Order: sequence, then C-alpha cells, then structure tokens
Amino acid sequence: MGVERGKYASPEGSKSWEYLASGACSVLMFCVGSSIGWNSPSSVKLTAEDSPRRMSSAELSSLMSLIAIGQMLAPPLNSLIVDRIGRKNTILIGGLPLAFGWCLIAMAEGVPVLYVARFLAGLSQGIAYCACYMYVGEVASTEVRGVANVLLMLMLNLGMLLAFGLGPLMSIVSNAWLNLALSAAFLGGFSLVPESPYYLLMRDRHEEAEAVLEKIRGRSDVTEELEQIEHSLRSLRKQKESGGGNDGGSGGGSGKLCGLLLLDRPSLKAIWIIGLFSVTHHFGGYMAVIMYGQRIFRDLGIGSILSDHSASVINGLVQLVSVALTSLLVERWGRKPLIALSGLLSGSCNLFVAAYFCFPEAFAAYSLLALLALLLLVFAFNCGLLVVQGILISELFAPEVKALGVCLVTMNGGLLFTLGTKLYLTVVDTWHYGHSPPFFCFAIVCWAVTGLLLWITPETKGKSLLEIQKSL
Repeated sequence: MGVERGKYASPEGSKSWEYLASGACSVLMFCVGSSIGWNSPSSVKLTAEDSPRRMSSAELSSLMSLIAIGQMLAPPLNSLIVDRIGRKNTILIGGLPLAFGWCLIAMAEGVPVLYVARFLAGLSQGIAYCACYMYVGEVASTEVRGVANVLLMLMLNLGMLLAFGLGPLMSIVSNAWLNLALSAAFLGGFSLVPESPYYLLMRDRHEEAEAVLEKIRGRSDVTEELEQIEHSLRSLRKQKESGGGNDGGSGGGSGKLCGLLLLDRPSLKAIWIIGLFSVTHHFGGYMAVIMYGQRIFRDLGIGSILSDHSASVINGLVQLVSVALTSLLVERWGRKPLIALSGLLSGSCNLFVAAYFCFPEAFAAYSLLALLALLLLVFAFNCGLLVVQGILISELFAPEVKALGVCLVTMNGGLLFTLGTKLYLTVVDTWHYGHSPPFFCFAIVCWAVTGLLLWITPETKGKSLLEIQKSL
C-alpha cells in the first residue's frame, strides 16, 4: 500500500478518510443490494411467454435458491482467508464473483449459466455480509462507527431500490452490463483505501499499522489507540491459547472454540435467538416480498391503480425510510419493544394479505389495502425483526466465539433462505395453491416466533457486553 507516516496527518484530526473508507466499502453492499433486487423484476421477465430465456416455475425457484446456497458457503471461505490475506483483500475478492456473475448473465445462452451466475452472486453476498461489517468496525472510530454501519444497510437498500426501479425498464442483458460496470467501479475504488490497522497489527506490521491509523484518523499522535488495539489483540490471543491449550486432541483451539460455542449456555442461547430471527425473515413473509415482490404486486390486481413496477419502487423507498428510522429508535426504545411491535404488525399484515388472496371476490374492493399491508410488512420487518438481529449478533456472542458464531448463523440463514425461496414458488405454482396458504403460515410464524423471542431474548439496551453475557 505504501502509506508514509505523517503524510496525511494533522494534529487536530479529521474523519475524512474514515468516511471515505467506509463509503467505498458500502459500495459493495450497494452492488449486493442491486443483485438481491434483481430477483423481483427478473422473475417476471424470465417466466413471461415472450422471454428469450423462458424458465419454468421450478427452474425459477431453483435459480433463486442458488443465491442462498452461495451465501451459505461463503462464511467458511471468509473465515479461512480474512485473517490470512486481510479484510481489504477479502472484500475485493468478494466483489469478483459478483462481477463475473454479471458477465455470465449478460452472455448467458441457457439456464445452467444463469444458475452459476446466481450462485456466484450469493457467494459475494455472503462474503460482503461477513467482511464489510468487520472492516468498518475496525476502521471507523467510536464516533463514526454507528453512522458507518447504518450506511452499509442504507446502501444495501439503495441498491435494491435501483434494481426495483430500473429492472423492469431494461432488458436482462442491459441490466447485467450496468451492474457489471458498478461492480468494476467498486473494485477500482476500494483498491485505493487502506487496510485495517487491526489486521496489520495481527501480522506484526507495526509501522504500517501506525501509518494507516494516522491516515484514517487524520492526526499525528495515535499512540494511545495503537496500544488499545494491541492490548485487545493480546487478550484475544490468550483466549485462543487457553481455548486450545488443554485440548489434547487433533481439533486444537478451533475444536475447543466449537465446543464452547455449542455447549456453553450463553453461546448456545445466542445461537437459538439469532436463529429464530432468521426463521421470521425467511418464513415470515419478508423475503417472499423481496424476492417475488413484482409478481405478488401483479397478482394483487392493482393494475388500474398502480403498476407492479411502481409498487416495487415504492417498496424500495419504504425499505430506505424504515432503516433510517430504526437507526433513530433502536437506542431510544430498546430491542424488545421493537421486536414486539415488528412481530405483531408483520403477522397482522400477513393475515390480511392471506385473506385477500383466499377470498378474492369478497376482498376485490380492497386491493389497495392489500398493497399497503405488504408495504407495511416490509416497513415493520425493517424496524424490528430484521435490524435488531444484526445488532444482537454483535452483542450476544462472547468475543472469543463471535467469529465462529457469525459463521454458523450466516450459514443457517443461507439454508433457510434456500428452503424458503424454493418452497414459496413450489406452493404457489407447482402445487397450484396460490399465495394464500404461504401468507397464512407467515402470519403464524411471525406471531409464534415473536412470542418466543420476547420470552428468551434479554434486553441489551444500555448494558455492557459482560452484563449481557450474565443475562443469557
């Protein structure tokens, strides 16, 4: 990287490089968001009668589930390389499958090529979720970290909004070339930002770490922060050594950590809590609307009021607004009130949509209310069950098992994603039951799982990590 000490430093300090590094990292989340949003308009185009690459419903559900399979396999890969080649290089590698996937979509002649492309997109998605939050957490200072993490989620949703808005107006090929250009811009821009000082110190590159820290903090004296980072890394090394010191088997420290994660009551409870959140995401209606939103909006029969394209754009705007609102509410209201409100509203919205599809003649005059219910469902999820999970992942796991814990829950999320996306179209199209049964099930899942979460989840607002561990 060639950073020279003092070159960018000033005594008073500056946040410019923190925002630049976090912003450059968030561009990958924007690209991932556009990839996720691609599914909704493309699912309609790929199943249309006049589509040059027409797919059956079974093929489409398999295409969507391959994204989840890629996401599920990414965390182990991330854990293998992130401490070996660094956070920056891991994020750059995470952008490559996505770019290659868009190339394949632009030039694809058959369904198998699309399968490979979406699998690669899922791989990038999983790496981005793991590595981007790690990089931002290590580069951003305490004052900037909250804003930087919200920026990642906002850019993810902004990418979805772009896909919802432009996807229906462009051919699949043109859309792929546009997304390839965005991915290339990310790869070029992010290659210019500095590596995490945590990683540099982990590799005993002290002079580089000090130079990088001076650059991103914009001040000449970073001795105190360097000492804090080194103390944190020494403590982590001691925990790993104590974890593996008495193992006596072939598993070493990793085996001991895995045993600690699965047998220690607080860690096991954390896995259950985070896993229950994932159940609501994939079997509570949210991912169905994100993945198949344009199809669902079309089947509502709101064409005389609003096009399914316009409804998708409004859906993207609702996500942006709800994420921004949650960033203001989560430290004021606490986690459990947001979980309760989110679960209650989501279940009620699912029930109304299920009733609408179950009794289309009786509810024909209420198509606009059904659309509002779907938008409120997305809003409610973003204000509670979706965002609170991300917060609790960083709060519930003890430091010595956090990396392994995040890896396991991300893989679990990918598995549920695979099952949910595949099962939804199977029920709706293959079994010809329509949208009503899934949404009835979504309502039950939301209410039941929310009740369980309120029962077993500790309130973490205003508590230290040690206090949270004691409450589990």
